[in-house]
Amino acid sequence: MNWLLTAVLCIVLVEVALRLPFLPPLRRLQRSSSRALGIVRARHVSDHWKEKAMAIHARRTFLSSAKIGLLLALVFGLAAGLVLALDRLSAGFGDFLIGPVGLAFSLIAATAYVLLRRRVVHG
Repeated sequence: MNWLLTAVLCIVLVEVALRLPFLPPLRRLQRSSSRALGIVRARHVSDHWKEKAMAIHARRTFLSSAKIGLLLALVFGLAAGLVLALDRLSAGFGDFLIGPVGLAFSLIAATAYVLLRRRVVHG
């Protein structure tokens, strides 16, 4: 029973993670970081303007990082809630899941589901 519940848990968490908007804040973080690095390297920009621009990029980086952190906290919170609920359904599920066999199986199940989903969705 624990094997089936682990597979279901992996499928649910993969679907939730894929549907959450992780890409926009990741792109903003990458864009802001690369622009900040360009400003630091620019020789024709005065230190005064570099300070002003770096403050703007630091704010953007922080906000993007905070959004990513909140999305990850949402996924982990959902995972914890589901594990607690499934542990009531099948005694010892949580112990199975955090054991080496459960971790290995969940990694394999999640990876297999992502690959299968990609093949079905993208042909």
